[in-house]
Amino acid sequence: MRKKSLYSLVVLLSVLLSAFNSLASVNDSIFTEEGYSFESDGLRMYGSLFMPKNVKGKIPVVFIVPDGSAVNRDGNSTKIQTSMYRKIAYELALSGIASVRYDKRGVGRSLNPNLDSPTPLFEDLIADAKTGLKHLKEDKRFNKFVLIGHGEGALIAAEIANDADKFISIAGAGRKADDIIRDQINKQRPSFRDSCLEVLDKLSAGKTTGELPNNMAILFPPIMQNFMISWFRHDPLQAYARLKVPTLIIHGSKDLVVNPSDASYLALAMPKAKLLLIKDMNHIMYMIAGGAQENYGSYGNKRLKLSKELISNLKTFVLE
Repeated sequence: MRKKSLYSLVVLLSVLLSAFNSLASVNDSIFTEEGYSFESDGLRMYGSLFMPKNVKGKIPVVFIVPDGSAVNRDGNSTKIQTSMYRKIAYELALSGIASVRYDKRGVGRSLNPNLDSPTPLFEDLIADAKTGLKHLKEDKRFNKFVLIGHGEGALIAAEIANDADKFISIAGAGRKADDIIRDQINKQRPSFRDSCLEVLDKLSAGKTTGELPNNMAILFPPIMQNFMISWFRHDPLQAYARLKVPTLIIHGSKDLVVNPSDASYLALAMPKAKLLLIKDMNHIMYMIAGGAQENYGSYGNKRLKLSKELISNLKTFVLE
């Protein structure tokens, strides 16, 4: 009996290994993955290029600007394990579209070797994306350059989108960051709320606070305050109003990070943009049938697939 169980296990492992090798073979026949890097302000930014195989002539390429916090080129961090940007790159490659995704300044391989360097400002992230796109446009293999910005990356991308041929905004905020934070603080208990609003008002005025009590330092870490001040300076509505390139604005109805109504604000700022609201899609582009528990639980699940409607519209917009 034990020998039979052992034999069954060996057979199962052989089948799984064969399936894995077949999948790897299919991937190898569809695209190659190359290391990609560019220099911005004396720092080397590292990323990956998915290059479709068996294509003739020049092809379109997408430059993906990631969300905020420590999200890396694939769409993963300590709290998020979805590989969402890698999944987008794979789907685009199936349709002959190349893509570049990168570790933004301070994340993944793009760490600053100078440990004493100041925390990057929001303008630094914009400059990095602008430099990365400029570097990509020098590559003669491509004939169309499309920007995708996700979450915080949508605002970064919007600030440079006129340098591209097209722009796709996914889950982008339609209000200034300090206004969004202010709305969240106003929902807190009065004693905590009033103290936080006082700090937020100071940051919005461009002034740091120094040391704070622990409960407020979590919301406004002193080391991050200069970044927050620079972030608060950027108004998404003004950035989108300046857009002159074809634009697609995408948002999911079950986004718990950025209110889905923000997409409408962005569309009003850029009336010529195409607005796509995807029912039941969340912030990380998964389809959610249930409520908040399922939604938050999806952030650690790499096995889930991205919204089919999202992928279909990305491909169509890039290729048309």
